[in-house]
Amino acid sequence: MQPPAPPARVATLQRLEKPFLERVHTEVAALAARRTNREPLPGWQDWRCILHCHSSLSHDSRGVPAEIAAAAKQVGVDAIFLANHPRATQDVVTDGPQGVIGGVLFVPGSEANGFLLYPGDSKLPSLQVGEQALVTAIANTQGLSFIAHPEEHKDWSLTGLTGMEVYNTHADFKDEAALLSALQPKDSTGYTRLLTLLNTMKAYPREAFAAIYDPQPANLAHYDSLSKSRAFAAVAGNDSHENVGFVVKGTDEGKYLLEDALGEKISLLDPQKTPALRFLFGEPTPGKELFRRQLDPYVSSLGYVSTHVLAPERTERALRQSLAEGRTYVAFDWLADPKGTRFMLQSGGKIHTIGDSVTLAPGQSITFQTPVVAALRLLREGKEVARASADTLTFAVTEPGSYRAEASLTVGGEPHTWILTSVIRVVP
Repeated sequence: MQPPAPPARVATLQRLEKPFLERVHTEVAALAARRTNREPLPGWQDWRCILHCHSSLSHDSRGVPAEIAAAAKQVGVDAIFLANHPRATQDVVTDGPQGVIGGVLFVPGSEANGFLLYPGDSKLPSLQVGEQALVTAIANTQGLSFIAHPEEHKDWSLTGLTGMEVYNTHADFKDEAALLSALQPKDSTGYTRLLTLLNTMKAYPREAFAAIYDPQPANLAHYDSLSKSRAFAAVAGNDSHENVGFVVKGTDEGKYLLEDALGEKISLLDPQKTPALRFLFGEPTPGKELFRRQLDPYVSSLGYVSTHVLAPERTERALRQSLAEGRTYVAFDWLADPKGTRFMLQSGGKIHTIGDSVTLAPGQSITFQTPVVAALRLLREGKEVARASADTLTFAVTEPGSYRAEASLTVGGEPHTWILTSVIRVVP
């Protein structure tokens, strides 16, 4: 029997209307109230990590470590793996912040040539090489390399990779044509609608940030293919920059200067042509900041989705080792705290977990447990083999393959991915 078809996607601008955001806010609070505390499996701790975060070392961000750490601490992030764009005159890995800052562990890295790169020797290799040579150079330092922006990636035959982004926030935002149009008004009516939209987003920042969400099934299909033969880490691409927003200032000419969040000029607005601007922003006093809205503050982008790493301790060495072994799951943490999630295989009295490879034997079973009742799915090499609406799903294993699990929660009348695990491999 086929499961019922999911409801039609609610348009993003409708998701951003105040009644919808209020509903989602209430339903997320109800999920938190129903949450059951679970301990991780013995020997493991669940560390909430961010991969693909930019700082002022990137040309398109202004964030400093203390600011990023404060936002991370606010939303419960344990570690930040930076991914700054390379610079011609500076090694952004060597010069990147490293160690504990403000209670958050920082690991320097770079987004380069379509990858997230975390060299083992804390130094970027030459980037003027082919993709395979670059991945191999990172592997030779016992470093980590992940496919970034998989929607743009072409060569899926590379060897030596650590994992890939199964979800990327920036890719999800780029296809929002109606939202992008609303953020670029052309007349008084458009500016009035924009101001209403921005004020609503300010009132419900977490829910508004999540309004862009769409599943990315093509990424998961690539992940399933790559993880058939070995452990492969599924990670979230937060792509955090804190660089999307608006600032309005008055000018000496009695006009309004509209800048982006990085201080770059977007346009010069004339109140003589658009009288509503005075109503929206007040008098254009020269040099005075009249309005500011940040659409992607670190606290929102870091709180939205993350990569949970199972490791015995929160040290760079331990987290790197677990990432290399594929001991991860991706979670949209804004929906519900996933810590305590268990994905395990029981065999011969032993319990194995994400990233393990186990030889097929009689009497084996896989169990997927979550701290909130959700729509649970178990997949074998991308094909569903079991599902349940519960907090526990158990499945008898009778054939080899790479198994992973998914959990979804319904908010605002729509199913939303909550958890995506990396695989447990059962080998012949």
